[in-house]
Amino acid sequence: MRLRFFPDRLIYSFAVQLVVMHIKKNQLLMLYWVILFGFITQSFSKRFGIPYLFLDPEYLGKVDIVSFFIVGIACGVFIMAFNISSYILNSFRFPFLASLSKTFQKYTFNNFIIPAVFVLIYIFEIIYFQYFSQFKGPLEIAVNIFGFLAGIFLVISFTLRYFLLTNKDIYKLFGVEHADSSSSTTETASLPKRKRTRNKKKKSSDSKIWRVETYLAFPFHTRLVRNTEHYKQYMLQSVFKQNHINAAVMELIVFVVFILLGLFREYDIFQIPAAASLMLLFTMFIMLSGVFRFWLRSWANTAIIVAFIALNYVSQFEFFNQRNKAYGLDYKQPRKEYSIESLSVSVDKKQIEKDKKETIAILEKWKAGWEAQGVSKPKFVIINVSGGGLRSSLFTFRTMMAMDSLLNGKLMDHTRFITGSSGGVVGASYYRGLYLDEPDSLRKAIRDPQNKYLDAIAKDLLNTTAFSFMVSDAFLNMQTFEDGDNKYFKD
Repeated sequence: MRLRFFPDRLIYSFAVQLVVMHIKKNQLLMLYWVILFGFITQSFSKRFGIPYLFLDPEYLGKVDIVSFFIVGIACGVFIMAFNISSYILNSFRFPFLASLSKTFQKYTFNNFIIPAVFVLIYIFEIIYFQYFSQFKGPLEIAVNIFGFLAGIFLVISFTLRYFLLTNKDIYKLFGVEHADSSSSTTETASLPKRKRTRNKKKKSSDSKIWRVETYLAFPFHTRLVRNTEHYKQYMLQSVFKQNHINAAVMELIVFVVFILLGLFREYDIFQIPAAASLMLLFTMFIMLSGVFRFWLRSWANTAIIVAFIALNYVSQFEFFNQRNKAYGLDYKQPRKEYSIESLSVSVDKKQIEKDKKETIAILEKWKAGWEAQGVSKPKFVIINVSGGGLRSSLFTFRTMMAMDSLLNGKLMDHTRFITGSSGGVVGASYYRGLYLDEPDSLRKAIRDPQNKYLDAIAKDLLNTTAFSFMVSDAFLNMQTFEDGDNKYFKD
């Protein structure tokens, strides 16, 4: 008899039905999980190095238990934001929840499958990457994993504690006994066969209510779902409403805290690993959409469309869409039109010929300098570098040092043109700047493979950029500073 009911009770268990419900009803929430799964498994954006931000997070120049702990905190915040938003959006589909004690905690406990699978795969990928790519020892890897799990546990414990103190269940609101109280046994939880059949038919006619036969109770006890027809509907709705308000308040508080962190983004201690910033950015999107849908209900989709149209309109005004500016330049003058016609007027044939003559004069002067040293035909060097972020900057800089060592420090004397893109140009510009400002120190550094300039250009910049984007640029960037007579937004 039990074997016959086992497949139904497994398929229609609350944990399994929550996964099905998310896939069917909450594709946007699932999209964030898909992206994160792609990052940690190196399926998405591997060419851009994003997976390495998750598998080898850096904080204050080190990859250690602290950096993994911070990523764990961010992962825990994302998991709980997922649970909170999911609870706000979907709890009404499972009215039996309102009859249980610690409603949100039980929802979170049963909503474990997706977060648990993510954490387990993440841990496996960390171990594999750290051991085979970073050549870390088992003990160091174990310590880092402990820090990651500790961060997750800390956030989940704190969040559940908050809801335990603020949420009210059906007993606290109306003095009605919980459906999972100690006086309610498994036998009394079951309905007679005929009544249970009628109840299933009734539920199947209501597409908003999902069929659930069992749910998990801490620690890993399976209980049958009791019929809730004897509870008055306003009681169940009151429980959900009170819980939803607390959840929405929690999300708003967290969002405000994130924005306030933008005031401290220039302090190193707040420049958390880029992987943590990415997860927190996803967290804010989830929370905002959850609160949006909670307050607007059926008007949410319409309001989202109107909001997009409004944002598209106001983005043409600089007050709402601050433009990127190069610090040191004066932008008070009216912007000139950027078009083929305006460029044709500004750059005519006479100007081109003038530029050619000036360039030839520069090259003749350079050649004359070599002739004075007894070299009639000096080597003319053009450096072409590739993009690729920090990795390309470091590679370009180190390669130029190696070439310079072979030319006895004369590389930049022969170089007349440097071209390329992105990170490579940053590395080449840094080298040229040192050649002009600190030539003696640069010559000494060329002979030292572990010189301070390599350490300087290898310092992580993405943590700063990602954190600044997450807490400020993506939402509200109002911080300014002055450079001489000009005023700029911090960008």
